[in-house]
Amino acid sequence: MGSTDPSERPVPQMTQSPVKTRLATLFRLQGVGDDLDRAFDLFDAVYLTEHHAALDFCYLGDVQAAFIQAEFPRNRATWCGDAQATTGLAIQHEELRSGGVLLFGIDGWVYALGYGQGHLLIPEEAKDPRFGIAFVARRIGEGRVRQLVRRRPGAGRIDSTHLADGAPLWMAGFEAGAEIVRSLGGEAPKVNFSFAGRGDRVMYLEGGRGLRTRFGVAGADLVADVREIARVLREEPVTPGLQAVEYLLPLTDRLLILQLEADLDERLGAGDAGGIAVVPPADRLRDWTGARSVSLRIGSVPRDVQEVMLSDVMFYSALQKGGRRIHELQRGKVLLYSDSERHERTASLNLYKCLEVAASLGSRRFFLTEGHWYELDAAHLTAQRARIAGLFHTPPSLDLPAWDRAQHRTEREYNDWLPSCREGYINLDRKLVRNAMASHGSIEVCDHLAPDDSFVLVKRASGSRDLSHLYAQAVVAAKTLYASASARAAFAGLAAEHGRNLPEDFVPKKMVLAILHERGLVLTPDTMLPFSLTALAQTADFLATYGIDLEVIGISPADTARSVWKPGAGGSTGTSAN
Repeated sequence: MGSTDPSERPVPQMTQSPVKTRLATLFRLQGVGDDLDRAFDLFDAVYLTEHHAALDFCYLGDVQAAFIQAEFPRNRATWCGDAQATTGLAIQHEELRSGGVLLFGIDGWVYALGYGQGHLLIPEEAKDPRFGIAFVARRIGEGRVRQLVRRRPGAGRIDSTHLADGAPLWMAGFEAGAEIVRSLGGEAPKVNFSFAGRGDRVMYLEGGRGLRTRFGVAGADLVADVREIARVLREEPVTPGLQAVEYLLPLTDRLLILQLEADLDERLGAGDAGGIAVVPPADRLRDWTGARSVSLRIGSVPRDVQEVMLSDVMFYSALQKGGRRIHELQRGKVLLYSDSERHERTASLNLYKCLEVAASLGSRRFFLTEGHWYELDAAHLTAQRARIAGLFHTPPSLDLPAWDRAQHRTEREYNDWLPSCREGYINLDRKLVRNAMASHGSIEVCDHLAPDDSFVLVKRASGSRDLSHLYAQAVVAAKTLYASASARAAFAGLAAEHGRNLPEDFVPKKMVLAILHERGLVLTPDTMLPFSLTALAQTADFLATYGIDLEVIGISPADTARSVWKPGAGGSTGTSAN
């Protein structure tokens, strides 16, 4: 038998009980410091009353907090309709949902954490849009990106990419400086949170407006987690390889936004249209291009017009009282009709969200798109301008005729006319080549084949959307001809029909983007909007991988007519002047 002496018995090892955590999304509220009383003013009192909200105060360790509870009843549960349609029975059940939101102030900020449906109570405009993503960009490793949601201004595209095993940002197809990162997720091997504990457990972080991960349930643990977040944001730089996440930053400083709006108000009053464009929203492009007539409402009286023109927006904005012009644009409307008598309205668009504006304050550069202001990284923007400077040749390699917009209002009309005044050009506008890449179908690879067999792509443009379409056409054409033997043979056959003999394996050595600046400005890197020039640099880099040189030529205007966008004009999704 073993010894019964207690001093000889093995001493049991004490194990630390795991800290209880929960998966949740934490938000940081902007504009109120760490004052809870001011934070309450951000919430919609009517909405809270409608949902029978109740307010209680509590403490999270040494931090005072407030908890708002509310109910979200439904007279009929969401599943009843489908069940009734399937069974033919009368099915009626109520559904009661509930939730709460916890508010607490720490070291200069108020934070909000939702429970159940409580996240619905937090006003969107109160959330710091960079809080979650800024933290994630400082804690995940360069090669550990698992999820990326980004938006390309002007292109009307939001992409969500999932990488099962984690990868660097560039492997997700992210185009630095041309896309705005909305959400970033990945693994963080060392985060000093309650969940990680002493075992250095790998955590998954997902950040956008909010930060979604596992937080401590006990009040003191939650506060410790939030203080660690604040420390990281205050002291740590962005992870190497992820700096591009912060090239385009949405503004959160309300005073700075007011300053930019005041500057734009003055420009509108003075009739200064430099750096301003009118562009169709991405989700309304079909209605925009199909409209037969338009009404603009800036102020109290709608103005019936036949065309969407920046000159009209500028004129009617200037009539508004100084200091009120931005407010009137924000409540202004673009009403689109499918008939010339304005009986059948197809869309009502917010006018302010149809503007693209480039602005500067000192050395800082800003851009307004779809109603939101963004700051552009000055060093990155300067580098992009330098990158594309070599694409503008002096003199240009091709002598393209000036564009008289009074005689040739559309790209189609200009393209049809160009070969009559310049020898050796073959008009291939609207001539399609079958694309073996099924996602694109048949494509138009260029507008003209130049005398030296360069591809010429023509565009009337000012806004980011127009040029995004032009760049995309160049990229798709290069991909198609490089990857598809049948497409190369088809293009050679198309050229032969017009008397130009090309080898069946022909791929152009050069592409020329021929662009008419809508306001008649000389096209240079300095007169291009920031998103457009960044995308241009990336397009040039892409074409270079296929051995294709790129040149940009600004087509000179030959008239002084107002620049216009004609609803439904063929061949162009052009916008009014920039």
